[in-house]
Amino acid sequence: MSEMLANNYFIVRDYAKAKETFLRLPEELRDDCRVMKKLILCEIFLSEPNKALDYLLVILRRDPEIIVKTDIDTEDCPCRDLIIELEERTGYSDGDERNVLSLAMLWLYCNVNRAIDYLDLIPGDEQKPGIMEFKSLINNYINSR
Repeated sequence: MSEMLANNYFIVRDYAKAKETFLRLPEELRDDCRVMKKLILCEIFLSEPNKALDYLLVILRRDPEIIVKTDIDTEDCPCRDLIIELEERTGYSDGDERNVLSLAMLWLYCNVNRAIDYLDLIPGDEQKPGIMEFKSLINNYINSR
């Protein structure tokens, strides 16, 4: 029942309530990639890109296609809207690593090459293990196709 409620909040774009409800699910449900896929978007909307990255890395380690092969229309994925909103948000800057990381993750749902373009804008990634792993997992995925 709680998963249905969380999905409903997600569908109506109430990301704070969706996140809160998803996180109250039993661990075996929270660990499901479909739930984490939505939690990534909630965290990005709520300006928590590092938490989103943690979920994303779990999915990319398991199966990158869960994200890369997202059908934005049939899955009612809000990525396009979130990309536009993030770029129009007060204080947005291409130089803000949090924004660039958020955009890289969002673009991964839509266009892997655009995601890589944004990842390449993040300086000093060798000192940021999560970002390094994100790049590595995506490059491994691309090279394996």
